[in-house]
Amino acid sequence: MKKFYQLAFVSFVLMAALVFSSCGGKKETVLEVVEPEPASAVSDIRIVMKTDKGDIKATMFAGKAPITVASFLNLAQRDFYDGLIFHRVVEDFVIQGGDPDGNGKGGPGYLLPNEIAPGLKHDKVGVFSMARKSKPDTAGSQFFITLGVAEHLDGGYSIFGEVTEGLDVVESIEVGDKIVDIELLDSTDVLFKAQADKLEEWNKILDQRPVK
Repeated sequence: MKKFYQLAFVSFVLMAALVFSSCGGKKETVLEVVEPEPASAVSDIRIVMKTDKGDIKATMFAGKAPITVASFLNLAQRDFYDGLIFHRVVEDFVIQGGDPDGNGKGGPGYLLPNEIAPGLKHDKVGVFSMARKSKPDTAGSQFFITLGVAEHLDGGYSIFGEVTEGLDVVESIEVGDKIVDIELLDSTDVLFKAQADKLEEWNKILDQRPVK
């Protein structure tokens, strides 16, 4: 009987403590869960490529080909492309430029890996893609813009943008026509921050090139 009263007393104390706690007598510490801020998404970046035949407006796919686009836009900001010619034009296929030597053999002094994004295809006029040597991962500064469907290039060449206005200009380009300037219409801050290590490496190489 004594044990019964002891157990009853303990039960009463526990119940009273619970009631007291639920009525605000004792406050539990609640830790606020703070979700980390998501990393800033890399957005597409618009450009205007000014040529001596007119302007070509395009969108660069910075989210799908970030290394390629970072290199291309960094070169553009450094005026690397200013004055370079389109050295290759193949009817219904491509126009190609971006070679500082003007003969299809030059580049910036570094190589880029292939960036093959699912869903991007050489399936129309106006696709921006990187030229390269016969082996993968050998792109540099040379690029081409398609003049027609070129599906045989899919999976082997890095698509990094598309023409949004000025297809008539693209189709009028001839060998020897020049890139006058490339103007960036959107900020490169997020993209360049994400590719900071590569940009530092590339710029060290570019800084050693002779000034135009």
